[in-house]
Amino acid sequence: MNNVTLIAALVAGVISLVGILVNYFISKNQIKHKIREVEIKEEELKINQKNLKREIEELKQTQMQSIIEKRLEAYPKLWSIHIRYETNWSYEKKKKDSNWAQKYVKELNDFNVEYGLFFSQDLYAKFFELRRELYLAIDNTKPETLDIPENFITNIRNIVYGTDKNPGLSTIEKDDFGSYLNVVVARRK
Repeated sequence: MNNVTLIAALVAGVISLVGILVNYFISKNQIKHKIREVEIKEEELKINQKNLKREIEELKQTQMQSIIEKRLEAYPKLWSIHIRYETNWSYEKKKKDSNWAQKYVKELNDFNVEYGLFFSQDLYAKFFELRRELYLAIDNTKPETLDIPENFITNIRNIVYGTDKNPGLSTIEKDDFGSYLNVVVARRK
């Protein structure tokens, strides 16, 4: 009986060992399969992330195109306000007084209501500076003549057309469309 028990124990041990080995290889195979599934999911996730980034970029491009189209509509109108109240007013030797400043700022305010949303940040900052200077000019009008002090007239012109050190609204408008870039690219040697 001892031999039978010993043989039975050895057979049971071998069967257990075989069972453990089979279980080990099955588990190892299942782990490899799960790892491959995770790798496939990671690949899919990377592809989805790339697609999402591409779609976001396309949306940005579409949005920017819409903004540029609105700027193409708006900026020439803003340009015409400057030409009317700054350049032509000076050429026609019209008096830049409180009346002039009030008309100018009203047109700018009306324009801002419709198109201000589409300004670049640089343009809006300069636009705000121009309106502030026009309001200061109105507030500093000489009551007896309605004349605006010359320093305000100069400041307003410099805000619109800029100085050597400080670009004006007109420069920023052109920069927003890359107008000056084309000049550099097209320069002859």
